[in-house]
Amino acid sequence: MDGRDDIEPMKAQEMNDLAAGRTAGVVLEELSAPDTEALLDRVFTAMEQGFQPDRAKDVAAVVQWNVKAPETQYSYHMIFDHGTCRALRGPAENPRTTLALSLPDFLRFIGGDLSSVKALMTGKLKAKGDILFGKHHESFFERS
Repeated sequence: MDGRDDIEPMKAQEMNDLAAGRTAGVVLEELSAPDTEALLDRVFTAMEQGFQPDRAKDVAAVVQWNVKAPETQYSYHMIFDHGTCRALRGPAENPRTTLALSLPDFLRFIGGDLSSVKALMTGKLKAKGDILFGKHHESFFERS
C-alpha cells in the first residue's frame, strides 16, 4: 500500500475474529488510535493483494472509504485504472463513490460477515455518489 512493502496484509478470518460476535464497544476498546491506523493499513494492503485485474480491466474510477472510530475518521481511497488497483491513505479529490462505516462494521463488511445490502438496509453503510458502482466494485476482489 502506498509504496510500502513492509505491511503484512490482514486475512479475512483475522478481520472476522476481531469483530464477529462482539459489540462495537468491545472492538473499539481493544484498538488504540495507532493500532487502528496500522490495522487499516493491513486491511487495505490485503484488498490490493486480493484485487483481480481481469475483473476491472475496463474500469477507471476512485472509491473512497471513510472508517469511523471514536477518536477520528480514517479516510483511504482506492484507485482503479484499467486492471490496476492502488490503495492510499487520505481522502480522494473526486471519488466516484464514497463509502462510510464504523470501524467494527468495516471489519465485518470487508471480512465478509456483513453484506453490502444488509449494511445499506440497516444504515450501517452510508454511500454517496455512484452507489451501484460501490456495490459493483466488490466483485473486483477475491476474498482471502
